[in-house]
Amino acid sequence: MTARHIIRRVGVVSSMKLGCAVGGLLFAVFGCFTLLLPGLLGGGSLFMGAFEETGMSPDAFGAGAGMLVFLVVLYVLGVAFYAVFTGLVMALYAFFYNVVARMVGGVEVELEEL
Repeated sequence: MTARHIIRRVGVVSSMKLGCAVGGLLFAVFGCFTLLLPGLLGGGSLFMGAFEETGMSPDAFGAGAGMLVFLVVLYVLGVAFYAVFTGLVMALYAFFYNVVARMVGGVEVELEEL
């Protein structure tokens, strides 16, 4: 037996919480590939040219370790920022869905009982 329902309202706070969790998880997975792995595999060597132009050795200042610490901090801040940003966007989507659903109706869903 199927029943048709209309989603007339979406919880703004619950959408925000879900957006935070999904956004943070997405950046945690894909940010690892874009930030941490290139740094660990030597992608940070692009930034070492500044040391070579001055005639200084990058290893004399621990630039390799400093770059790794910088990338890890950037990764953690990226996860937090992307989680908050995605949560706010999801809250806005839910808010505007609720406004528009009042005017034109909500999304029609067909549910089936088990």
